Amino acid sequence: MRNMIRVSGPGWFAAAGVLAVIAGCSGNGGDSAGPAGGQGTAAGAGSMGQSAGGSGAAASQGGGAGVGAFGGAAAGMESVTPSGGMGVTGGAGAGAGSTSTGGQAGSVATNGGGAAGAAGAASVAGAAGADASGPKAVLLYHGAPICQTCDTQIGNIIAAPKTAALKALAPKVSYVNNWADVAAALAALPPAAIFVIGGTDDDLSPWMKGGSQEMTASSIAAVQAFVKNGGRYLGICGGADVAPATYGGTSTLNLAPVDSTNFAKDTGKERVESVVWNDGQTYGLYFQEGSYFTMHPTTEHFEIEGNYLPMTTPLAHGAGIAAIQYSYGKGKVYVTGVHTEATADYWDSSKDIPAGWVPHTELLEQIVVDLFSTRVLN
Repeated sequence: MRNMIRVSGPGWFAAAGVLAVIAGCSGNGGDSAGPAGGQGTAAGAGSMGQSAGGSGAAASQGGGAGVGAFGGAAAGMESVTPSGGMGVTGGAGAGAGSTSTGGQAGSVATNGGGAAGAAGAASVAGAAGADASGPKAVLLYHGAPICQTCDTQIGNIIAAPKTAALKALAPKVSYVNNWADVAAALAALPPAAIFVIGGTDDDLSPWMKGGSQEMTASSIAAVQAFVKNGGRYLGICGGADVAPATYGGTSTLNLAPVDSTNFAKDTGKERVESVVWNDGQTYGLYFQEGSYFTMHPTTEHFEIEGNYLPMTTPLAHGAGIAAIQYSYGKGKVYVTGVHTEATADYWDSSKDIPAGWVPHTELLEQIVVDLFSTRVLN
């Protein structure tokens, strides 16, 4: 069972300085892929750790000014550091799939800005959740304005996984080319299937009112009913942009209680973002045309699965949420602003790939396995 460090909770949680982030789209080009491996944090980021147990006080900050340290919390509480980092829910994990960091003596820390983080340990209580019974299926939207490289890359990784957990599930991958056919395609899927919308072109007008692939009220209702009855939705990049209620003034899927806004002064140039994932590790993940989520009150359960570290170059921005998962009726909704499926061919040119960058497609496989599971969100 993988260790999980998540900010989570039923009902509403928000605080000043905490942002949830989604991304826009992806690039193409390049020619080589590196082996899997770790990635350091962004320059200027300080050390950040998750304090086990305690009263909810934040872990100490380090590195450049404005770095959000991640603090622990007492049972049933969330904590937020003054600089905008998010605390981690503590408390004993009752029931399968719940997590616990309360009452433990250790801590988890990652390196920041080149400074070594303190070693420690995290505790996870409960099982990861049994997989839903029956055949596993993943449906990917393949029409405009989808980046064709993106959805085929996602489909190829899921169809030929490298991790044992996803290999055991052996999901069947299919595609739907027209938005008008989405409702029928969803109706043909087995229970607890996953509907994926991946990265897109910068222009999402085909989905808007009057567009060639318009998200009509009836098609939106079909997606909502699919998830509410036990289906899963995975939105990556542009697919995360249309998970909220509206985009650009047009009604969209209304699956995630969030708003999305581009980072200030973001030119859309592709880059690596340093993200602390739910395993406590920091990964350098492909990112382009990013946005941030602002969370709304909700009665659904949720778990924050990844957090951006503050960045000073090439674009200065604060900490924020990179990936978040919600319950939605009997189903689940997972949105991520980073391209966990990205390999070297996502970059416009091999010359644009930062030295030392390696892909982390195993994170996409983990997301899919988690969505297929019956694990109940905290």
